[in-house]
Amino acid sequence: MIFYILFILILLSLFLIDYLNRKQILPLPVNCEKLAVLVVIFVGIFRFDVGWDYVNYYNYINLEEWGHIIRLEPLSIVLCVIAIYFNSPPLLFVLFGLPTYYLFFRTLKKNSKIFALSFFVYLAFFYLETFTSIRQTLALSIVFAGYKYILKRKFISYVICVVIAFFFHYSALVAIAIYPIYHKFNFKLLSVFILGIFIFKQLMFAIVERYTSYGYYLDKLEDYTGGGIVRYIMILFFIVLLLLGYKKRIIQQLPFYKIVFTSLILPFILGPALGARLGIYFSIYLCLLCAQVFSYYHAGMKLLLVFGCCCYFLLMIYIGSQNDFKSLYIPYQFIFDVNNIQFR
Repeated sequence: MIFYILFILILLSLFLIDYLNRKQILPLPVNCEKLAVLVVIFVGIFRFDVGWDYVNYYNYINLEEWGHIIRLEPLSIVLCVIAIYFNSPPLLFVLFGLPTYYLFFRTLKKNSKIFALSFFVYLAFFYLETFTSIRQTLALSIVFAGYKYILKRKFISYVICVVIAFFFHYSALVAIAIYPIYHKFNFKLLSVFILGIFIFKQLMFAIVERYTSYGYYLDKLEDYTGGGIVRYIMILFFIVLLLLGYKKRIIQQLPFYKIVFTSLILPFILGPALGARLGIYFSIYLCLLCAQVFSYYHAGMKLLLVFGCCCYFLLMIYIGSQNDFKSLYIPYQFIFDVNNIQFR
């Protein structure tokens, strides 16, 4: 746990120095904001045995488990082949991690009203997911990078982004719905759309079971409970954002409310595990929504958000360490420090 506390303190210090630098209080020739991003990337791509599926992906490469690899999406297979060619299991996490973080932070930097706030919201709610779902989080970053095409109303270009993401993780296809939700749907139409998902979910399940490799998960939906505490904390957080937005009369101006709302409803319709898996393509816009809403409030509110995100991040680390099967995040290990490969 000490590692993660130091990790948080380093990030907070870098953003504080960056703030002082921009105010010319402590002028430095270093961009501490970029340093903070590099710290996050370094910790993400050079970890060892941190995250739920780390062992599985490591063994795909180390033991050349082609039976498992060929079940993956085409572009994910390509990255596995590259790692096998260089006989380097850790390389796989670099190949997935670098584009994941680069695309996300680049998109965030270009579109966030207050980058620091978006950064800590991402850290709290999404960063740890990159330690586990490496294929899906890369697909997520690709889709999120397509936000610029949503803004420019370039539907075909956005679809191309979704298709590229689809070949890393098939779940990315649901992100096509974000375009009409952003531009066309008011809350009444969105309610009809969500009702349609509820009515036709069995048809969707049948298509998934017949034409994809995810039928196994559909048969065991009841066995996968998903992160209950995460779901309800996000709902509570969203309600707070609604109240803050209502106070400033900005709810109708921010389509992000509709997108994030969709992510919160899906687990109740499709089940907690599948709903959360698909909902992450919508909930990622929470990073932009928070920055937009809190930009209307004073510095104390912004600091409160950052403090809350840091506490929530550490809470998730602690909860992950209490898992009955394995400690997900503790102890943290760098791949460079590992001499004998032994998994928890």
